[in-house]
Order: sequence, then structure tokens, then C-alpha cells
Amino acid sequence: MSKSMGILIILITFSTYSFTFLTAEEKKLTPEQQKLTWQVAKIFEQNCATSGCHKGQFPKKKLNLEADKFTAATVNVKSLQIDSLKIVDTKVPEKSYLLMKIRGANGIIESRMPIDAPPLKEAEIKAIEAWVKSLKVDEKDKK
Repeated sequence: MSKSMGILIILITFSTYSFTFLTAEEKKLTPEQQKLTWQVAKIFEQNCATSGCHKGQFPKKKLNLEADKFTAATVNVKSLQIDSLKIVDTKVPEKSYLLMKIRGANGIIESRMPIDAPPLKEAEIKAIEAWVKSLKVDEKDKK
């Protein structure tokens, strides 16, 4: 098999696999939003949706960050720690509690996430920020 044929097979397999976890609601997203959602799912899978943390039937803080559950668990959902904030706020993305927790911002309750692990890499934080910002809803566009 030629090198280009092998790469083509890998790309087809990757593209087929990468969006299989998207919910019906997520499939309505733009291709760029879907790509960002997939990237964030991988980051959460590796760092947050682990045994004893944000995974399974009883995840910490009732926040399940598994690939097929994290958007429903985060987007426009009130934070259990600071009820005046949303985990991911689509109206004011920069006020999303998720971003505050992964940055270790002033005003968070308890520790920076992920707890008992090194902070996320800057590129991972930027990917999550891009995903949150991509979900921004402009109220004037909803009319």
C-alpha cells in the first residue's frame, strides 16, 4: 500500500470516528463547532472524565464530562459552586465558571481543576476557551 493511500485510510477512519459521539443537538453545530467539541471531548477524556472524578453514574459535583455527556452537563447549566454563574455561559462566555476553574481564577470555590493533577496545558485551555466562545449566542440573532 502506498503512503498516500495509508494516510487517506487514516483520515477517513479519523473523520468517521471523531464525530460519532455527537448528540442530535451537537450535530446542528457548524463544522468548526463540531471540531472544537471533539477536541474538548478528548481533553476532558484525558484529564477530567476519569475514574473518581467527572465520570460515571455519580461524578463529582454531578458534572459528567464524558464525551457523550459533557455538553448537556455544561452548556447553560448553573454552577453548583457559584449559582450566579453558569458552567458554560453562551451569552457571556468569558464568565463561564468552567474557564475560571481550569485557569485557577480568583473567586473560584475549592481548587483549580483538574485537582490532584498538573494544570491543563496552555493549548488545552485555549481549545476549551475557543469551544466556549464558539457557542456564544447573540440575543439579537435569536429574534
